[in-house]
Amino acid sequence: MNEEKMPQEQKAGTSAVPENAGFTAGSASPVMESEKPPEPAWKKTLKFVLRFGVSAGILAYIICTRDIKWQDFKLVEPWCIAAGFLCIYTQLSLTAVRWFTLLRAAGVKCSFREAFSLQMQGMFFSQFLPGGSVGGDVVKAGILATRTPPGGKFNVVFSIFVDRLCGLGALLVALLGTCLICRDTIAQFPEGQRNGLLVMCAVCGALLCVVICVFFSDLLYKVKFFKFFLDIADRITKDTFKRAADAVALYRRSWKLLLGWIVATTLVFFPVLSMPVWLMANGFENVQEVESAPGETAQTAELPGSIDGLAPEAMQEAAPAAAEQTAEVSEIKPDEAVRPEPKRDFLSCLMISNVSQTIAAIPGSFGGTGTRDIAGAEMMTAMGYSKKESGVIPILVTMLTLLVALSCSVFFVFDRGKRAAKR
Repeated sequence: MNEEKMPQEQKAGTSAVPENAGFTAGSASPVMESEKPPEPAWKKTLKFVLRFGVSAGILAYIICTRDIKWQDFKLVEPWCIAAGFLCIYTQLSLTAVRWFTLLRAAGVKCSFREAFSLQMQGMFFSQFLPGGSVGGDVVKAGILATRTPPGGKFNVVFSIFVDRLCGLGALLVALLGTCLICRDTIAQFPEGQRNGLLVMCAVCGALLCVVICVFFSDLLYKVKFFKFFLDIADRITKDTFKRAADAVALYRRSWKLLLGWIVATTLVFFPVLSMPVWLMANGFENVQEVESAPGETAQTAELPGSIDGLAPEAMQEAAPAAAEQTAEVSEIKPDEAVRPEPKRDFLSCLMISNVSQTIAAIPGSFGGTGTRDIAGAEMMTAMGYSKKESGVIPILVTMLTLLVALSCSVFFVFDRGKRAAKR
Protein backbone atom coordinates (compact mmCIF):
# COMPACT_ATOMS: atom_id res chain seq x y z
CA MET A 1 0.00 0.00 0.00
CA ASN A 2 1.66 3.14 -1.22
CA GLU A 3 1.01 6.45 0.43
CA GLU A 4 -0.84 9.07 -1.59
CA LYS A 5 1.07 12.28 -2.18
CA MET A 6 -0.08 15.06 0.09
CA PRO A 7 0.15 18.82 -0.47
CA GLN A 8 3.59 20.33 0.04
CA GLU A 9 2.64 21.99 3.31
CA GLN A 10 1.64 18.61 4.71
CA LYS A 11 4.98 17.07 3.75
CA ALA A 12 6.65 19.79 5.70
CA GLY A 13 4.86 18.69 8.85
CA THR A 14 2.36 21.55 8.88
CA SER A 15 -1.39 21.39 8.84
CA ALA A 16 -3.85 23.11 6.57
CA VAL A 17 -5.81 23.71 9.76
CA PRO A 18 -4.59 26.39 12.18
CA GLU A 19 -2.66 25.23 15.22
CA ASN A 20 -5.34 26.39 17.65
CA ALA A 21 -8.10 24.60 15.78
CA GLY A 22 -10.00 23.58 18.83
CA PHE A 23 -7.87 20.54 19.64
CA THR A 24 -5.90 20.29 22.83
CA ALA A 25 -2.48 18.69 22.68
CA GLY A 26 -3.55 15.62 24.61
CA SER A 27 -7.12 15.28 23.45
CA ALA A 28 -8.35 12.50 21.21
CA SER A 29 -11.37 14.43 20.00
CA PRO A 30 -12.09 17.92 18.66
CA VAL A 31 -13.01 19.58 21.95
CA MET A 32 -12.33 23.19 22.78
CA GLU A 33 -9.84 23.47 25.61
CA SER A 34 -11.87 26.20 27.29
CA GLU A 35 -14.97 23.99 27.22
CA LYS A 36 -13.31 20.98 28.82
CA PRO A 37 -12.44 21.75 32.45
CA PRO A 38 -10.61 19.10 34.49
CA GLU A 39 -12.88 16.28 35.54
CA PRO A 40 -13.52 16.15 39.32
CA ALA A 41 -11.63 13.45 41.18
CA TRP A 42 -14.83 11.90 42.54
CA LYS A 43 -16.20 11.47 39.05
CA LYS A 44 -13.02 9.74 37.87
CA THR A 45 -13.15 7.45 40.88
CA LEU A 46 -16.80 6.64 40.26
CA LYS A 47 -16.13 5.77 36.62
CA PHE A 48 -13.22 3.59 37.67
CA VAL A 49 -15.35 1.70 40.20
CA LEU A 50 -18.21 1.25 37.72
CA ARG A 51 -15.97 -0.03 34.93
CA PHE A 52 -14.18 -2.38 37.28
CA GLY A 53 -17.50 -3.58 38.67
CA VAL A 54 -18.90 -4.30 35.20
CA SER A 55 -15.82 -6.28 34.10
CA ALA A 56 -15.43 -8.17 37.37
CA GLY A 57 -19.15 -8.88 37.64
CA ILE A 58 -19.41 -10.36 34.15
CA LEU A 59 -16.34 -12.54 34.64
CA ALA A 60 -17.69 -13.77 37.98
CA TYR A 61 -21.01 -14.58 36.33
CA ILE A 62 -19.31 -16.65 33.62
CA ILE A 63 -17.16 -18.53 36.13
CA CYS A 64 -20.05 -19.29 38.51
CA THR A 65 -22.69 -20.26 35.95
CA ARG A 66 -20.27 -22.58 34.16
CA ASP A 67 -18.68 -23.94 37.34
CA ILE A 68 -15.17 -23.18 36.09
CA LYS A 69 -12.27 -24.27 38.26
CA TRP A 70 -8.61 -23.33 37.98
CA GLN A 71 -7.80 -26.85 36.78
CA ASP A 72 -10.10 -26.33 33.78
CA PHE A 73 -7.65 -23.87 32.26
CA LYS A 74 -5.11 -26.70 32.05
CA LEU A 75 -7.37 -28.54 29.62
CA VAL A 76 -6.10 -26.37 26.76
CA GLU A 77 -2.86 -27.46 25.12
CA PRO A 78 0.00 -25.18 26.32
CA TRP A 79 1.32 -24.66 22.79
CA CYS A 80 -2.09 -23.33 21.75
CA ILE A 81 -1.91 -20.71 24.50
CA ALA A 82 1.62 -19.71 23.51
CA ALA A 83 0.65 -19.46 19.83
CA GLY A 84 -2.39 -17.38 20.79
CA PHE A 85 -0.15 -14.92 22.64
CA LEU A 86 2.00 -14.50 19.51
CA CYS A 87 -1.08 -13.97 17.33
CA ILE A 88 -2.37 -11.15 19.55
CA TYR A 89 1.06 -9.52 19.57
CA THR A 90 1.31 -9.85 15.78
CA GLN A 91 -2.06 -8.18 15.29
CA LEU A 92 -1.01 -5.33 17.58
CA SER A 93 2.20 -4.88 15.59
CA LEU A 94 0.20 -4.67 12.36
CA THR A 95 -1.94 -1.89 13.80
CA ALA A 96 1.28 0.01 14.57
CA VAL A 97 2.22 -0.21 10.88
CA ARG A 98 -1.22 1.08 9.89
CA TRP A 99 -1.01 4.07 12.22
CA PHE A 100 2.52 4.86 11.05
CA THR A 101 1.41 5.12 7.43
CA LEU A 102 -1.51 7.35 8.42
CA LEU A 103 0.87 9.63 10.30
CA ARG A 104 3.09 9.86 7.23
CA ALA A 105 0.09 10.53 5.01
CA ALA A 106 -0.84 13.47 7.27
CA GLY A 107 2.67 14.88 7.02
CA VAL A 108 3.66 14.07 10.61
CA LYS A 109 7.37 13.36 10.91
CA CYS A 110 7.71 10.27 13.04
CA SER A 111 9.98 7.24 12.82
CA PHE A 112 8.48 3.77 12.71
CA ARG A 113 10.26 2.86 15.94
CA GLU A 114 8.61 5.80 17.68
CA ALA A 115 5.17 4.97 16.26
CA PHE A 116 5.58 1.32 17.24
CA SER A 117 6.57 2.27 20.78
CA LEU A 118 3.61 4.65 21.16
CA GLN A 119 1.21 2.03 19.82
CA MET A 120 2.42 -0.45 22.42
CA GLN A 121 2.11 2.17 25.16
CA GLY A 122 -1.42 2.92 23.99
CA MET A 123 -2.28 -0.76 24.29
CA PHE A 124 -0.98 -0.82 27.86
CA PHE A 125 -2.93 2.24 28.96
CA SER A 126 -6.10 1.22 27.10
CA GLN A 127 -6.28 -1.96 29.19
CA PHE A 128 -5.26 -0.55 32.56
CA LEU A 129 -6.53 3.05 32.53
CA PRO A 130 -10.12 3.82 33.59
CA GLY A 131 -10.64 5.59 30.26
CA GLY A 132 -10.28 2.35 28.31
CA SER A 133 -9.21 2.60 24.68
CA VAL A 134 -9.81 6.37 24.73
CA GLY A 135 -7.30 6.67 27.57
CA GLY A 136 -4.68 4.88 25.49
CA ASP A 137 -5.35 7.19 22.54
CA VAL A 138 -5.03 10.28 24.75
CA VAL A 139 -1.63 9.08 25.98
CA LYS A 140 -0.42 8.45 22.42
CA ALA A 141 -1.63 11.83 21.23
CA GLY A 142 -0.22 13.67 24.22
CA ILE A 143 3.25 12.14 23.96
CA LEU A 144 3.58 12.53 20.19
CA ALA A 145 2.15 16.06 20.22
CA THR A 146 4.96 17.20 22.51
CA ARG A 147 7.47 15.97 19.91
CA THR A 148 5.68 17.48 16.91
CA PRO A 149 6.59 20.94 15.57
CA PRO A 150 3.96 23.70 15.82
CA GLY A 151 1.37 23.27 13.10
CA GLY A 152 1.29 19.48 13.16
CA LYS A 153 -0.41 18.72 16.47
CA PHE A 154 -3.85 18.67 14.89
CA ASN A 155 -2.73 16.01 12.39
CA VAL A 156 -1.34 13.85 15.20
CA VAL A 157 -4.71 13.79 16.94
CA PHE A 158 -6.66 13.25 13.77
CA SER A 159 -4.40 10.41 12.58
CA ILE A 160 -5.44 8.48 15.70
CA PHE A 161 -9.09 9.25 14.99
CA VAL A 162 -8.82 8.08 11.37
CA ASP A 163 -6.91 4.98 12.49
CA ARG A 164 -9.75 4.14 14.87
CA LEU A 165 -12.27 4.85 12.12
CA CYS A 166 -10.50 2.46 9.73
CA GLY A 167 -10.42 -0.22 12.40
CA LEU A 168 -14.09 0.24 13.26
CA GLY A 169 -15.15 0.18 9.62
CA ALA A 170 -13.15 -2.98 8.99
CA LEU A 171 -14.60 -4.64 12.09
CA LEU A 172 -18.15 -3.91 10.98
CA VAL A 173 -17.44 -5.24 7.48
CA ALA A 174 -15.78 -8.35 8.94
CA LEU A 175 -18.68 -9.00 11.29
CA LEU A 176 -21.37 -8.59 8.64
CA GLY A 177 -19.35 -10.64 6.15
CA THR A 178 -18.78 -13.60 8.46
CA CYS A 179 -22.41 -13.57 9.61
CA LEU A 180 -23.54 -13.61 5.98
CA ILE A 181 -21.25 -16.50 5.11
CA CYS A 182 -22.22 -18.43 8.26
CA ARG A 183 -25.95 -17.76 7.91
CA ASP A 184 -26.72 -21.51 7.86
CA THR A 185 -24.93 -21.91 11.18
CA ILE A 186 -26.80 -18.92 12.66
CA ALA A 187 -30.11 -20.45 11.54
CA GLN A 188 -29.41 -23.38 13.89
CA PHE A 189 -28.84 -21.11 16.93
CA PRO A 190 -31.37 -21.08 19.77
CA GLU A 191 -34.00 -18.43 19.18
CA GLY A 192 -32.63 -16.00 21.75
CA GLN A 193 -29.05 -15.95 20.44
CA ARG A 194 -30.23 -15.94 16.83
CA ASN A 195 -32.53 -12.94 17.25
CA GLY A 196 -29.92 -11.08 19.29
CA LEU A 197 -27.30 -11.59 16.60
CA LEU A 198 -29.71 -10.44 13.87
CA VAL A 199 -30.46 -7.24 15.81
CA MET A 200 -26.74 -6.72 16.29
CA CYS A 201 -26.13 -7.09 12.54
CA ALA A 202 -28.85 -4.52 11.80
CA VAL A 203 -27.31 -2.02 14.23
CA CYS A 204 -23.82 -2.63 12.82
CA GLY A 205 -25.11 -2.11 9.28
CA ALA A 206 -26.52 1.28 10.27
CA LEU A 207 -23.29 2.15 12.08
CA LEU A 208 -21.28 1.24 8.98
CA CYS A 209 -23.34 3.74 7.00
CA VAL A 210 -22.49 6.39 9.60
CA VAL A 211 -18.77 5.59 9.31
CA ILE A 212 -18.97 5.99 5.54
CA CYS A 213 -20.76 9.32 5.93
CA VAL A 214 -18.02 10.58 8.25
CA PHE A 215 -15.47 10.23 5.46
CA PHE A 216 -17.67 12.48 3.31
CA SER A 217 -18.79 14.88 6.02
CA ASP A 218 -17.28 17.90 4.25
CA LEU A 219 -19.61 17.28 1.30
CA LEU A 220 -22.62 17.65 3.60
CA TYR A 221 -21.80 21.34 3.88
CA LYS A 222 -22.75 21.68 0.21
CA VAL A 223 -26.29 20.46 0.93
CA LYS A 224 -28.41 23.30 2.30
CA PHE A 225 -30.48 21.06 4.58
CA PHE A 226 -27.44 19.61 6.37
CA LYS A 227 -25.47 22.85 6.23
CA PHE A 228 -28.17 24.63 8.26
CA PHE A 229 -27.76 22.26 11.22
CA LEU A 230 -23.99 22.02 10.85
CA ASP A 231 -23.69 25.82 10.98
CA ILE A 232 -25.63 25.83 14.24
CA ALA A 233 -23.31 23.17 15.64
CA ASP A 234 -20.26 25.17 14.51
CA ARG A 235 -21.51 28.30 16.26
CA ILE A 236 -21.84 26.33 19.47
CA THR A 237 -18.48 24.54 19.18
CA LYS A 238 -16.58 27.40 17.49
CA ASP A 239 -16.20 25.75 14.06
CA THR A 240 -15.11 22.37 15.39
CA PHE A 241 -17.24 20.45 12.87
CA LYS A 242 -16.01 22.55 9.97
CA ARG A 243 -12.37 21.96 10.86
CA ALA A 244 -12.97 18.25 11.35
CA ALA A 245 -14.66 18.11 7.94
CA ASP A 246 -11.63 19.85 6.38
CA ALA A 247 -9.36 17.28 7.99
CA VAL A 248 -11.50 14.41 6.67
CA ALA A 249 -11.23 15.92 3.20
CA LEU A 250 -7.46 16.02 3.70
CA TYR A 251 -7.33 12.28 4.37
CA ARG A 252 -9.80 11.46 1.66
CA ARG A 253 -7.20 12.54 -0.88
CA SER A 254 -5.42 9.38 0.26
CA TRP A 255 -8.51 7.27 -0.29
CA LYS A 256 -6.48 4.42 -1.78
CA LEU A 257 -4.39 4.23 1.37
CA LEU A 258 -7.48 4.22 3.61
CA LEU A 259 -9.30 1.68 1.46
CA GLY A 260 -6.22 -0.54 1.37
CA TRP A 261 -5.94 -0.55 5.15
CA ILE A 262 -9.65 -1.26 5.62
CA VAL A 263 -9.36 -4.26 3.28
CA ALA A 264 -6.13 -5.45 4.96
CA THR A 265 -7.64 -5.07 8.42
CA THR A 266 -10.72 -7.03 7.36
CA LEU A 267 -8.88 -9.86 5.61
CA VAL A 268 -5.69 -10.07 7.69
CA PHE A 269 -5.86 -8.28 11.05
CA PHE A 270 -9.08 -9.79 12.37
CA PRO A 271 -8.38 -13.32 11.10
CA VAL A 272 -5.04 -13.15 12.95
CA LEU A 273 -6.86 -11.91 16.06
CA SER A 274 -9.28 -14.85 15.85
CA MET A 275 -6.48 -17.42 15.72
CA PRO A 276 -6.30 -17.81 19.55
CA VAL A 277 -9.98 -18.82 19.63
CA TRP A 278 -9.49 -21.34 16.83
CA LEU A 279 -6.31 -22.78 18.36
CA MET A 280 -7.81 -23.20 21.83
CA ALA A 281 -11.08 -24.59 20.50
CA ASN A 282 -9.22 -27.35 18.70
CA GLY A 283 -6.72 -27.78 21.53
CA PHE A 284 -9.61 -28.24 23.95
CA GLU A 285 -11.25 -30.71 21.60
CA ASN A 286 -8.33 -33.15 21.86
CA VAL A 287 -8.62 -33.23 25.66
CA GLN A 288 -12.38 -33.64 25.56
CA GLU A 289 -12.12 -36.66 23.28
CA VAL A 290 -9.69 -38.34 25.66
CA GLU A 291 -11.96 -37.65 28.63
CA SER A 292 -15.17 -38.88 26.99
CA ALA A 293 -13.74 -42.11 25.57
CA PRO A 294 -13.74 -44.31 28.69
CA GLY A 295 -16.70 -44.95 31.00
CA GLU A 296 -20.42 -44.97 30.50
CA THR A 297 -22.55 -42.14 29.19
CA ALA A 298 -26.06 -41.30 30.31
CA GLN A 299 -27.46 -43.06 27.28
CA THR A 300 -25.49 -46.31 27.81
CA ALA A 301 -25.79 -46.53 31.58
CA GLU A 302 -27.63 -49.56 32.89
CA LEU A 303 -31.27 -48.84 33.72
CA PRO A 304 -32.69 -49.65 37.15
CA GLY A 305 -35.22 -51.97 35.53
CA SER A 306 -32.79 -53.91 33.36
CA ILE A 307 -34.11 -57.34 32.37
CA ASP A 308 -30.77 -58.85 31.38
CA GLY A 309 -30.20 -62.28 32.88
CA LEU A 310 -33.86 -63.08 33.60
CA ALA A 311 -35.60 -66.29 32.55
CA PRO A 312 -37.75 -66.09 29.39
CA GLU A 313 -41.03 -66.19 31.43
CA ALA A 314 -39.78 -63.44 33.76
CA MET A 315 -38.59 -61.37 30.81
CA GLN A 316 -42.08 -61.35 29.31
CA GLU A 317 -43.58 -60.17 32.59
CA ALA A 318 -40.91 -57.47 33.17
CA ALA A 319 -40.86 -56.15 29.58
CA PRO A 320 -43.73 -53.60 29.92
CA ALA A 321 -42.29 -52.08 33.13
CA ALA A 322 -38.79 -51.91 31.66
CA ALA A 323 -40.09 -50.24 28.50
CA GLU A 324 -41.90 -47.64 30.60
CA GLN A 325 -38.75 -46.91 32.63
CA THR A 326 -36.72 -46.63 29.43
CA ALA A 327 -39.13 -44.06 28.03
CA GLU A 328 -38.97 -41.99 31.22
CA VAL A 329 -35.16 -41.98 31.31
CA SER A 330 -34.75 -41.25 27.61
CA GLU A 331 -37.26 -38.39 27.67
CA ILE A 332 -35.37 -35.19 26.82
CA LYS A 333 -36.44 -31.91 28.30
CA PRO A 334 -36.01 -28.66 26.29
CA ASP A 335 -33.17 -27.42 28.51
CA GLU A 336 -31.48 -30.82 28.41
CA ALA A 337 -31.48 -31.25 24.63
CA VAL A 338 -28.48 -32.94 23.12
CA ARG A 339 -25.96 -30.32 22.06
CA PRO A 340 -25.01 -30.22 18.38
CA GLU A 341 -21.47 -30.99 17.34
CA PRO A 342 -19.33 -27.92 18.19
CA LYS A 343 -18.32 -25.76 15.23
CA ARG A 344 -14.53 -25.78 15.43
CA ASP A 345 -13.75 -24.68 11.88
CA PHE A 346 -11.81 -21.45 11.38
CA LEU A 347 -14.71 -19.52 9.84
CA SER A 348 -16.96 -20.21 12.83
CA CYS A 349 -14.19 -19.17 15.23
CA LEU A 350 -13.68 -16.02 13.15
CA MET A 351 -17.36 -15.14 13.61
CA ILE A 352 -17.07 -15.76 17.37
CA SER A 353 -14.06 -13.44 17.55
CA ASN A 354 -15.65 -10.71 15.40
CA VAL A 355 -18.83 -10.68 17.48
CA SER A 356 -16.78 -10.58 20.69
CA GLN A 357 -14.61 -7.70 19.47
CA THR A 358 -17.66 -5.74 18.35
CA ILE A 359 -19.33 -6.09 21.76
CA ALA A 360 -16.03 -5.20 23.44
CA ALA A 361 -16.03 -1.88 21.55
CA ILE A 362 -19.07 -0.76 23.55
CA PRO A 363 -17.93 1.58 26.36
CA GLY A 364 -18.48 0.51 29.95
CA SER A 365 -15.69 -1.90 30.81
CA PHE A 366 -11.90 -2.01 31.00
CA GLY A 367 -10.79 -2.40 27.40
CA GLY A 368 -13.69 -4.76 26.68
CA THR A 369 -12.81 -7.15 29.51
CA GLY A 370 -15.98 -8.93 30.54
CA THR A 371 -18.18 -7.81 27.67
CA ARG A 372 -15.90 -9.56 25.20
CA ASP A 373 -15.97 -12.71 27.34
CA ILE A 374 -19.74 -12.96 27.73
CA ALA A 375 -20.27 -12.42 24.01
CA GLY A 376 -17.77 -15.15 23.18
CA ALA A 377 -19.27 -17.50 25.76
CA GLU A 378 -22.80 -17.07 24.41
CA MET A 379 -21.65 -17.53 20.81
CA MET A 380 -19.75 -20.71 21.68
CA THR A 381 -22.70 -22.08 23.64
CA ALA A 382 -24.97 -21.47 20.65
CA MET A 383 -22.48 -23.34 18.47
CA GLY A 384 -22.60 -26.44 20.63
CA TYR A 385 -19.56 -25.98 22.87
CA SER A 386 -19.76 -27.33 26.41
CA LYS A 387 -20.13 -24.99 29.37
CA LYS A 388 -16.49 -25.53 30.31
CA GLU A 389 -15.22 -24.70 26.84
CA SER A 390 -17.48 -21.69 26.33
CA GLY A 391 -16.26 -20.23 29.61
CA VAL A 392 -12.59 -21.19 29.66
CA ILE A 393 -11.65 -20.18 26.09
CA PRO A 394 -12.99 -16.56 26.15
CA ILE A 395 -11.44 -15.95 29.57
CA LEU A 396 -8.11 -17.36 28.36
CA VAL A 397 -8.20 -15.00 25.37
CA THR A 398 -8.78 -12.08 27.74
CA MET A 399 -5.94 -13.23 29.97
CA LEU A 400 -3.61 -13.34 26.95
CA THR A 401 -4.76 -9.87 25.87
CA LEU A 402 -4.02 -8.48 29.33
CA LEU A 403 -0.66 -10.25 29.34
CA VAL A 404 0.25 -8.68 25.99
CA ALA A 405 -0.84 -5.27 27.30
CA LEU A 406 1.20 -5.73 30.45
CA SER A 407 4.29 -6.59 28.41
CA CYS A 408 3.79 -3.34 26.48
CA SER A 409 4.52 -1.41 29.68
CA VAL A 410 8.21 -2.04 28.92
CA PHE A 411 7.96 0.44 26.04
CA PHE A 412 6.56 3.09 28.36
CA VAL A 413 9.32 2.57 30.92
CA PHE A 414 12.13 2.90 28.38
CA ASP A 415 10.44 5.71 26.49
CA ARG A 416 9.94 7.66 29.71
CA GLY A 417 13.64 7.23 30.44
CA LYS A 418 14.52 8.67 27.04
CA ARG A 419 12.23 11.67 27.59
CA ALA A 420 13.81 12.32 30.99
CA ALA A 421 17.29 12.09 29.47
CA LYS A 422 16.36 14.67 26.83
CA ARG A 423 15.08 17.08 29.49
